[in-house]
Amino acid sequence: MRNNLFHVNQFGFMKGKSTSLQLLKQMDLWMEAIDKGEEIDVLFTDFEKAFDKVNHEKLLFKLSLYGVNDTVVNWIKEYLSCRKFQVRVNGELSKCFDVTSGVPQGSVLGPVLFMIYVNDMFDLCEGKIHMFLYADDAKIFSAIKSLDDQLLLQVCMNRLAGWCSDRDIKLNLEKFNVLKYNF
Repeated sequence: MRNNLFHVNQFGFMKGKSTSLQLLKQMDLWMEAIDKGEEIDVLFTDFEKAFDKVNHEKLLFKLSLYGVNDTVVNWIKEYLSCRKFQVRVNGELSKCFDVTSGVPQGSVLGPVLFMIYVNDMFDLCEGKIHMFLYADDAKIFSAIKSLDDQLLLQVCMNRLAGWCSDRDIKLNLEKFNVLKYNF
């Protein structure tokens, strides 16, 4: 984006970015560490129903923090709050329910709003810890030379757990994986 709103390591829904480009950038960092004889610890995460869990109030507040015009914030509030859903089971329709969280999937605006909602996630990691996002899938990794490096990675994960709690998002533990590469 021209205004640099989104972190450079967000690869989902971004023009000119892809999973292949993300993989190439990540592999470049891994090979650099491996050439130095370092181990790589990688955490693969996925958010549970992430697009459905976006808290509207917190998203609108974040839009204001980013300097989005009040008129646009109010328009987005209306866009998000005037939605309903119902379910059909065995040919029978349930009553209508208000949608109280989430962003519309299949829309152009929904992914942009989601990326704004999670964009500060990159602030959780510091130093030589790297995070790459593709939509709601996060890959967090670091070159490991010492116990201190492992502790920094743990600090990042602890921050991620708190971040998720603050935003009403859960990590999908069934899709959580840890890999350790050492050569």
